Amino acid sequence: MLTTVDSSSTSPEPTAVTSRSRRPAGSDSRTCELIGPVPIEEWSRRGQNERPWTSPPMAAVRAPHSMRVSGGAATINGRSLTGRSAPLNDPETAWRLGKVGVELADVETFLAVAEELHFGHAAERLQVSPARVTQRIQALERQVGGALFERTSRKVVLTPLGSRLRDGLRSAHAQFTSAMDTARTSARAVAGPLRIGFTATTGGEELNALVRAAERAHPDIEVHLHEVPMTTPFDALHRDEVDVLVNWLFPHSPEITLGPPLAEHAMVLLVAAGHPLADRTAVCLEDLADYVLNDMPSLRRPSGDPWFHPRRTPSGRALRLWPVTGLGDALSQVAWGKTVHATVTSMRRLVGRSDVVFVPIDDLPPVKLGLLWRTAHENARIRALAALAATRRTSDPPSAGS
Repeated sequence: MLTTVDSSSTSPEPTAVTSRSRRPAGSDSRTCELIGPVPIEEWSRRGQNERPWTSPPMAAVRAPHSMRVSGGAATINGRSLTGRSAPLNDPETAWRLGKVGVELADVETFLAVAEELHFGHAAERLQVSPARVTQRIQALERQVGGALFERTSRKVVLTPLGSRLRDGLRSAHAQFTSAMDTARTSARAVAGPLRIGFTATTGGEELNALVRAAERAHPDIEVHLHEVPMTTPFDALHRDEVDVLVNWLFPHSPEITLGPPLAEHAMVLLVAAGHPLADRTAVCLEDLADYVLNDMPSLRRPSGDPWFHPRRTPSGRALRLWPVTGLGDALSQVAWGKTVHATVTSMRRLVGRSDVVFVPIDDLPPVKLGLLWRTAHENARIRALAALAATRRTSDPPSAGS
């Protein structure tokens, strides 16, 4: 039975749902507490009389809630319900009234009982207890606002309301099940397109070898390679332009998965041919503090440090940074002798110039090159590629090109 609490009555009709109504002393407001999941009655004052507006059957909330009516304005838990003249069938009003969605388990329980017309048989089919079936049906009946079954000691039959609900839910549930099956098949299927992004410094021999291995191991995967800007490589991932990115494995936000490394690249310093460090066999971080380093502000670790080096030397000296807009700008600054550039050995294949020199950096660890992808977008093709990558790790000595 639906409960309607009328301020003119001190004792509502008997019902399984209990309620309490009180008027604070010296106040024209009435507070109604609803105990248990019940349909909400929105209150409005018309002249000097308080009376409810009946809400849609599905407008229900979980208890306890405190509803207050004062001067024609109704609130629940301190939030306005009615506004000035909001109709009860207004979607926003229904949302504010705390409309409860039906759980899939309740729908499947109802459909099982509707087909079996036996609570015990439905429980066996769903592998739950008969008591649980009864609880779910009762919960659904409370949300619908009426009985769905007529149950006697001998038989169970659908009510007219239950028959209508069954007919409506059958097709909806079938569509839902079909959509889920399709999604699962798609997520598990290795066959299909796989878009791999790379930058000018990360698309070398390691990526080519991985693609060839993927074509041999999974001929149904259609690999598409996409070069992305070196200064903003992750934009392509976030815009869903690529599925996987081949890049340096630095920590990122939780939404990015760091996959297996493909290779390790040693750190080097790019200097002008006539630079004081050009003839050195190796340099260290302390040496870098004596010069100005190129910096790409768009490439930052979560700590705020540049990708390839810290902001300070081991002794605490701050490294002086000069912002550059891209690779061309960086190389020009180095060739003029204005700056030096800390980078990885894979940069060698991009710089075929006689006016710049690569010098190994001894005390910076190698940088790992590997796969990254958006965690929420992981699928079978990405997992297959990652499994292949895990078996193909290589290392670059400081003096070797990539």
